[in-house]
Amino acid sequence: MITQLHKNIYIIKYSVLLTILLFPLCKIAAQEQMGSLDFAMPTVSFNEANPDTDCNAFRTFDISVFGIQVEPAVSVTILVNGGTASANEDFMLSNSTFDVEGTGAVDFQMDIFNDALIEGDETIDLMFSFNGESRNATVTIKDDDVTPIVGNTTVDLLVETFDASTLPENWETIDAIDTGLNHWEFNGAGLAAGTAYITDGTSAMPSYDGNLGADPAAMDASSNALLLSPMISAAGLKDVNISFDWTAGGELDTESPSPFDYGQVSYKIEGEDFVVLENFTGTAESLGAAVQSGTFSQLYPELANKNFQVGFRWINDQLVGTAFSFTIDNVSVTAEPLNVETSETGSDTELVRTQNDVYFISDENTAIMARIENATEDLGCVQISVIESGTEAVENTQAGFNRASKVFEITADGTNASSASYDLTLYYASDELAVFTDVSTMNMVKVEGADVDATTDTNTTVTGQLFEDNSASGFVTYKGNFSGFGVFSVVENATQSIEDIRTNQFSVFPTILHQQQQLHIVSNSTSQIESIYIYDISGKRVYERENISDPNANLTLNVSSGLYFLKINNAAETTKLVVK
Repeated sequence: MITQLHKNIYIIKYSVLLTILLFPLCKIAAQEQMGSLDFAMPTVSFNEANPDTDCNAFRTFDISVFGIQVEPAVSVTILVNGGTASANEDFMLSNSTFDVEGTGAVDFQMDIFNDALIEGDETIDLMFSFNGESRNATVTIKDDDVTPIVGNTTVDLLVETFDASTLPENWETIDAIDTGLNHWEFNGAGLAAGTAYITDGTSAMPSYDGNLGADPAAMDASSNALLLSPMISAAGLKDVNISFDWTAGGELDTESPSPFDYGQVSYKIEGEDFVVLENFTGTAESLGAAVQSGTFSQLYPELANKNFQVGFRWINDQLVGTAFSFTIDNVSVTAEPLNVETSETGSDTELVRTQNDVYFISDENTAIMARIENATEDLGCVQISVIESGTEAVENTQAGFNRASKVFEITADGTNASSASYDLTLYYASDELAVFTDVSTMNMVKVEGADVDATTDTNTTVTGQLFEDNSASGFVTYKGNFSGFGVFSVVENATQSIEDIRTNQFSVFPTILHQQQQLHIVSNSTSQIESIYIYDISGKRVYERENISDPNANLTLNVSSGLYFLKINNAAETTKLVVK
């Protein structure tokens, strides 16, 4: 409504009212939309590896949210929006709700757990909302666990002799300075024959040019020429060694040992920056002018289980130096397989959940001890230690068998660990069992308690068999299904020993039988046979008979050929049966 108060004065009531109502709304909307807010980095990677060997070891990493002129303060809650990693097993967020105001970064924390599972790299998708829109980031957990390679023979990871005049397959050359005059060539003349060498292109000789040329303003004569190896995998290996032959000239500073023109070697772990290992020049007395040669060979334990490349670089400034540049030859990258732990110092603790597959590698010597698979319950923190070692056969007069000198102690703290069953593989070096006649007939023994020789008819389980005969590589493994924990070793003559452990309660015959042949069980005392169970090597029950209440029993097995284990009255001990 319009009301005239004077000749040129009017009141527009609705327009004024509308202005009063809309102004606060516009102001609120502006406050909500002011500024910008997002993850500081949309993708980030963290290494699972942790120097802490505790069972529940984790590392804490900061992740940043960055705001620019955020007004007023806004509350942010970071949510997990997908990915392949499992919350509270692989990672855990903390301080994930916080306020952001103004300009700057605000951090929240992510704990990355160092498990022993071979699961590959895993991802975590994170998100939060700002002004009704999603902000997203992806975190990658870099897995440090791989299937170990066990043996006693050095593994060649890379061998290159530069005998061809072309760039070797899968190698790469990179000139960091486009105008540089000096580049990598191969199999030249003279000292460059059968080498990779730096040349200025005027000859097939190892020489370089740092001159600026006729028009110094038109070019930069400094060089940074990189020769990069293929990607090398040391997965499952340790003690990586890099070696090569080199010859170098170059130029040194007259007042300090810093080089002006020089060769260089470095490595680059996948996804990380170059790590410089050493520089190469001519002799110090000649300030680099007199050529110097040698062989570089160094051990790099930090490259174990890593994917990496080796880089050879030539760097020169813009001033004239000596004529000789840099050559390399006989590049060799090797690594060592894991040994079998034979020392009583060997121990490892790992978290084992239901159905996990976990290798136990000693923290002290990076040597393989054991493997646990297929647990029916969470075992919790499992510790495996070598508590006795040696190469002799130890006689157990009480049980009537000989055992290996090496004894493992295995403990677990899981709530239901004592009732769980699991598959256990034990590793023995060939030297540890050399005294025994036939390692293929030996079995595993578990004794509840701390003394492997304190065997009784209730605390001893003999089961399992040879799993892998890798004598050519210096080791063998034995595998069996167990429940409960204690001390473990391997024994010979296990079938006879079981009858002795039973104190002659029952006679079982024959223990080697053909399909459909009858098996006889006879009580040698007043003991009654109440139940009979037979298991295959995987732990699957293939025969059961209960409520017998008889001193004798006869049965016919309808099973395929193989190794089986007989339990009478559900005792801890088993008798080995071979069906042909």
